[in-house]
Amino acid sequence: MERALGLWRGQALGEVRTGPIIGGFVRWMTELRLECLEMLGDAYLRLGRHRELIGWLYSLIAENPLREAYYRQLMLALYRSDRKADALRVYQSARRTLREELGLEPCQALRDLQRAILSADERLDLRIAS
Repeated sequence: MERALGLWRGQALGEVRTGPIIGGFVRWMTELRLECLEMLGDAYLRLGRHRELIGWLYSLIAENPLREAYYRQLMLALYRSDRKADALRVYQSARRTLREELGLEPCQALRDLQRAILSADERLDLRIAS
């Protein structure tokens, strides 16, 4: 998946003029890429590669500030990197962005993760099968 995503450059289909059909295809391809990036982030978290994810996720959030899954992944990566305060700041940033842009509160998964971080819920700790 990393290699495939590494081939992506810029906007889908580049500077090709789009009509309704091509525009729909471009939106679909872009969404597919964002979902692949999310899956890759989840895989890295399961593998315990938290620190590697942090900078990458900050970049993804800067490009896609309404994508709550990236905030969730970043919060978890920071928490597992012993950066609890930073994880909670990310939650506040997500909350502020969603409220300012859309008038919405964060999704239930983000709110649950914030509560789990505040209570140092042991379920957040990485479990590696032996």
